[in-house]
Amino acid sequence: MAKIVYLNFWDDMNEGRKRKCYLSCVNKAHYILDILKENESVPIEIVSCSGSAEKKGSKGCAKQIDDNVSFRQFRTFGCANKAVRLLEIIYIKLCLIFYFLFSVNKNDTVIVYHSLFYCSILKYLKLLKNFKMVLELEELYSDVIGNSKKKKSELKLCHVADAFIFPTIMLNDVANKVNKPYCVAHGTYKVEDERKVSFDDSKIHVVYAGTLDMRKGGALAAASAAEFLDERYVVHILGFGPEKSVAHIKQIVKDINKKTKATVIYEGVLQGEAYIEFIQKCHIGLSVQNPDAEFNGTSFPSKILSYMSNGLRVVSVDIPAITGSAVNGYLYYYQKQTPENIAGAIKSIDMNDEYDGRYVVRQLNERFGKELKELLKGVGYAQKTIE
Repeated sequence: MAKIVYLNFWDDMNEGRKRKCYLSCVNKAHYILDILKENESVPIEIVSCSGSAEKKGSKGCAKQIDDNVSFRQFRTFGCANKAVRLLEIIYIKLCLIFYFLFSVNKNDTVIVYHSLFYCSILKYLKLLKNFKMVLELEELYSDVIGNSKKKKSELKLCHVADAFIFPTIMLNDVANKVNKPYCVAHGTYKVEDERKVSFDDSKIHVVYAGTLDMRKGGALAAASAAEFLDERYVVHILGFGPEKSVAHIKQIVKDINKKTKATVIYEGVLQGEAYIEFIQKCHIGLSVQNPDAEFNGTSFPSKILSYMSNGLRVVSVDIPAITGSAVNGYLYYYQKQTPENIAGAIKSIDMNDEYDGRYVVRQLNERFGKELKELLKGVGYAQKTIE
């Protein structure tokens, strides 16, 4: 029987050892899986290429995690040093090749969460095995790192894909030159129930949740905006990144607190229920990043939907990828990437007006579910299994 293979960097949290993964990737993968599971007769196998995040390695596994969903991840050797890490990368790639050679056939549909890790491998496996491939392209990573050579590799993979899932219509214009089937999911359209939590004070709580990567500049911009806010505001920074980036943002927060009436707090990393409850205590979410960065022309910040799904108003940079999205009319924009402009957008929000971001997200969820189903039909997946 034909099946759907979902290739990504899923982390099996119950394994006991940590593997490298990005929260945005895992959240999006969970969301896509939930939609796929609505078609109960379709066998789904999740294949994860997550490497080790610890010095010690961990065993691989192949197991059933639901009635119709199986999960497979490969053995890791740890990241004690560069040599061991390189060995692990080679091993996982070889395992991936053998999996496709012996477990995937031309009647299967493979949904690929795009990554430079297996970009070149998949191009040849697709040509060899002739399976149907839906490329879930969140952004062109080569634009983020500024590598034109890798961009050619990414676009070659786009060329052999049969269909796409994009975060913005603008990425379709770049990657889908021959107009293959596609659908758009700006992010995870999962509305969170109201937790009825608060900080129990009279302050307006503003939150930035995302990467501390200095190239993207979001955390720095969010913290710096506090210098132009008054004592009514508290700015919370939730972020992940290497120790150097964490140390840098902590110092920035310390310096700004010395010269502003507002309060800035670095909260570290929160996940799962702890993240949801904290976000819902806040009133405004910040989606701030450098508008001049090349990757911002085609990517959509997943945090915008995360904020809206939890009932927050959202302040965002004014760029075409966002103003051209389905949530355009529900955001508050700033025009220039300066602390003054960001603070101005924050202060312009009327906290007493009627606002229901959750309703918008629910509508988007219903639409995307229908579009993904039609997309799978369009690439030739057995129609009986998805009706």
